[in-house]
Amino acid sequence: MAGSDLLNVGLTGLLAYQRALATTAHNIANVNTPGYSRQTAELATLPAHYTGQGQMGAGVTVTDIRRTYDEFLTRQLQVDTALAGQLNTEYELSADLDNLLGDSSTGLTVALQELFNAFDTVADDPSSTQARQLLLGQAGTLADRFHSLDARLTDMAASVRTRLQDTVSDINGLAESIAKLNRDIVSGGAVRGQPNDLLDARDELVRQLAERVSVTTVAQGDGALNVFVGTGQSLVMGGRSQSLAVAPRAEDPTRSEILLVGPGGGVPITGGLSGGRLGGLLAFESGSLAEARGSLGTLALGLAEAVNDQHALGMDLDGAIGGLFFGDINSPTLQDARALANASNTGTAQLTVTVDDVAALGADDYRLFFDG
Repeated sequence: MAGSDLLNVGLTGLLAYQRALATTAHNIANVNTPGYSRQTAELATLPAHYTGQGQMGAGVTVTDIRRTYDEFLTRQLQVDTALAGQLNTEYELSADLDNLLGDSSTGLTVALQELFNAFDTVADDPSSTQARQLLLGQAGTLADRFHSLDARLTDMAASVRTRLQDTVSDINGLAESIAKLNRDIVSGGAVRGQPNDLLDARDELVRQLAERVSVTTVAQGDGALNVFVGTGQSLVMGGRSQSLAVAPRAEDPTRSEILLVGPGGGVPITGGLSGGRLGGLLAFESGSLAEARGSLGTLALGLAEAVNDQHALGMDLDGAIGGLFFGDINSPTLQDARALANASNTGTAQLTVTVDDVAALGADDYRLFFDG
């Protein structure tokens, strides 16, 4: 009997440490697996047998395979990942914008200086036809530079929208994968204990999601993880996921709106989104890029108005009073182009905008409300 007990105790030790070694091998094999958490075999004493001489030990067993995991650090990693994603994206795009505006071959500084130099040359010798032709040539070059910059900024805005669509597509794919893992974890946990590898895979997907947008997570009692974006809009609820979509803004189709798509249609959530690549793209689009486009337009209006006003005070070679040097800043075409109708408007009014004082004009957008 004693020999049998000895063999049983030894067998439990062999089996327990066989599983512990298998766990160690699993750790080594996954040393380079993204998101993998080291696992540890938890050992415990088997219930003792009662004998006439007292309690007799029965050996050892593996009670659980636990992963090394810290919820606080995981949440902090998600926050830092989202912040880094937004800042890196904004920096990358702002650097491109700065290079565009600051480069002597694409920016305005050199072209403006050459125009002013040409004005000085004409002022020194007003009767020189050559000087006048040079001035007209420099004015045309500057106008082309304004048009070229506007086209480049328009292309940059289109590129931002494309990247927004790609990022939203990634977010939707990750949300769907997280929902699937939730289903697997819930079903696996109920039957076979804690599914460590599935939990690691889900945490890694959440981290990748945080690279694209700030998220908050709430663990459920059954093992599922709910994921929220914006101001608490649910992206993943248990085994179900919702999707995001990109659409033009109703008040300005040149800017993007992020929608949370549900059974009743899309709900705008742009204002509550931040962090990650998505937050960086949205911040750049509505911030630096919008400011650059507005400032470029305001600078063009101010320059055209100032030069036209001064030009009208002079005379040409035939003694006639000067007219417009640049185009009319309040031409019918420009007046019509300055007003964009909100897509949700129910009225039929068509607005035009006339600029009377460029100095009082800001680079920001203006909104006109009428409740009728």
